[in-house]
Amino acid sequence: MSEVTTDSPHIKVDDLVHAATFFRDFLGMHIKSINEKSCVAVKLNTEMSIFISEDSHSDQTDQIYLNTDDCIEQYCFLKSKGVVFNRAPSYTPDGLMAEFADDFGNRYFLIELRKYNE
Repeated sequence: MSEVTTDSPHIKVDDLVHAATFFRDFLGMHIKSINEKSCVAVKLNTEMSIFISEDSHSDQTDQIYLNTDDCIEQYCFLKSKGVVFNRAPSYTPDGLMAEFADDFGNRYFLIELRKYNE
């Protein structure tokens, strides 16, 4: 799979209802149904939308980058809900980042962008 370079990635899941519930309840995204095998998760007040489908898509990815204003707060919230992180928040050249995976093998990167003074 390739790295996401869009604000509208396509991901494949095995259980649409389970995935939609995760995006709604854990990530605070609004779910728009397309049909019984696909939906769109939309982050209100941003341009971020994620196309979720049980079917394969030519542009699908397994790496999703989610911008956050507070990586540590989001990390603690998700961890309290049972999300297992592969990587706790740590500093990168672009800011603070944490990583977790879903039950379908997709990897999510929470990123709090920061500009460091030199």
